[in-house]
Amino acid sequence: MNRTAILVSGAFFLARYRKVYGERDAGDARAVAKTVFGMALEHLKALDRPREQLYRIYFYDCPPLEKNFVKPISGSSIDFGRTGAAAFRRELHDQLRRQRKMALRLGRLAERGEWQLKRTPTSSCARAACAGTTCATSTSSRTCTRPRWI
Repeated sequence: MNRTAILVSGAFFLARYRKVYGERDAGDARAVAKTVFGMALEHLKALDRPREQLYRIYFYDCPPLEKNFVKPISGSSIDFGRTGAAAFRRELHDQLRRQRKMALRLGRLAERGEWQLKRTPTSSCARAACAGTTCATSTSSRTCTRPRWI
């Protein structure tokens, strides 16, 4: 009997899940884990293969980042391990481990160092935006707006 293994990219699946389903159940790890399994069975059905031919579903992902970083301009700290996204990812991994015929394969994040800004006029403009002053390198006299990531 032919057996079928299904490989799922975790990050890609979650991005598409939010795009297709919107925010409905996007924060519910149990619903997302059940959807992964259900979609795998739908793929088998589309190939005219019985459910018994499913060997395993391999879900590839990496654990959430558990580091603290300091924002380069404002100097405030971010603990990525305490974010809602990290808690959701840990709960999702736990739910996937409980699923029958599901194998969770966790990789690891590459260490790429700290954030570093280039010395350009835009960085002085961003600093001015933090201070609420006008940008010295700006060609107009308007106040610089604060970038989203600060």
